[in-house]
Amino acid sequence: MIKRSLFVKNKIALGLAAATLGLSSTSLHAANFELGDFDIRFDSNFSYGQSIRVEDRDFQHIGKSNNPSFDWTGYHSALNPIYSSADVWNQPGAYSNNGDAGNLNFDSGDSFSKLLKGNHELSISKDNFGFFTRFMYFYDFALMDGDYAYSNPTSGNKVDPCDDDDTKEQVCADLRLLDAYVWANFDLNEGRNPLSIRLGQQVVNWGESTLISHGINVNPVDIDRLKAPGAELKEAFIPVGMLWASLGITDNLTLEGFYQYEWHETRLPAAGTYFSTNDFASENGYQQN
Repeated sequence: MIKRSLFVKNKIALGLAAATLGLSSTSLHAANFELGDFDIRFDSNFSYGQSIRVEDRDFQHIGKSNNPSFDWTGYHSALNPIYSSADVWNQPGAYSNNGDAGNLNFDSGDSFSKLLKGNHELSISKDNFGFFTRFMYFYDFALMDGDYAYSNPTSGNKVDPCDDDDTKEQVCADLRLLDAYVWANFDLNEGRNPLSIRLGQQVVNWGESTLISHGINVNPVDIDRLKAPGAELKEAFIPVGMLWASLGITDNLTLEGFYQYEWHETRLPAAGTYFSTNDFASENGYQQN
């Protein structure tokens, strides 16, 4: 008898269900073969996902001076301020303009991500030694076309994440190496104490929660990858260089440890992307006031 789960797992864009709609399609391919004494496995995962905004923005979360009731044509801070401070402050909205670019960039019905990506894993092993690497590439058609709803009311400039090279690699289009490490397994004390060692760029899985970092979670997180359509944890956690070891003490007790020789920052949502809530702390961020 086959038992079927009552729940179906779908890869969707993260966020409030009432605010966004996510769709994705995935294709998996795998190849296994032997080359001399080496066992080789190559896995490929191709996917396309789309995220759409389905609700109008709430102007309580938009900077007061970005309220559409204002017309800033001809504005000059000294010669032609147009509106008094009281006019601006009496409008509904947030007191700062430094957290609304992503909200303003996309209207209801806009697709804020059309993501095509590939994820590949290569594993090479011989006896108790081996090498593993994972890399991915992606292209976001929605971000790359530069068609954003918002432009700065005084300068006319758009907040385009793809204008900056570093931010473009973070959210728009990139080819990136993820894991890359060598590993070895040993049986000590006639097999009673198994020892595993990994050296290189890797993720240590001591729990996969993203709520509290720097506890059992040692790897930084790429939040843009985590909130992309078809998101997977193996793309969100950023591998760093380290030496990791695991030693079995008893059948029920294992000792693990690592030495991290490389550091990488957590990547915040890039300014101007839909899920960004800060316009200056991320890559290529800017401050309006």
